Amino acid sequence: MEDKRADQKQIKALESLRNAKRKTLFEAQDAIDQRREQLIGAIKAKPARNTNAAAVVGGFQTFALFPGISRSGVAIVGGILAGLSYEEACRFAFMLATPVIGAAGLLKAPALFEPEAQSILRLTIPAALAAGVTAYLSTAFLMKYFQTRRLAPFAVYCVLLGALTLVMLHH
Repeated sequence: MEDKRADQKQIKALESLRNAKRKTLFEAQDAIDQRREQLIGAIKAKPARNTNAAAVVGGFQTFALFPGISRSGVAIVGGILAGLSYEEACRFAFMLATPVIGAAGLLKAPALFEPEAQSILRLTIPAALAAGVTAYLSTAFLMKYFQTRRLAPFAVYCVLLGALTLVMLHH
């Protein structure tokens, strides 16, 4: 008889544990569903980016033709003036460079395998890796920097470098 009671206690304990786990899973699922609905609501509430904003950012990039003006910098300024947040403008500006850099790499890569380029091929691979790592780290730094700071120091740097370049080209 005592074995039967012990077995019943174990069964009740296991059922209680199973019910507690079910409750926890249901609560977790409810929390996930609520968060998903919040995100969907936030996405729907955000105004859609239009072609005018893209045109503003693209138009601002033409200023990079002037000495000392950074393409990324003017794209960020254009994005901010088009209504993007600093982080969105930075992401957009850096993402705009990716296809151009990739296409340039694909265009120039065959030249590395020509006979006259064999002597520098050993240097090219580590240099490309170093450039990639440096680009990634500098982009990560700038993304973090622009979360709490503004473009003013970057603007001063560009103006000074541009003025210096113009002076050097004039002489």
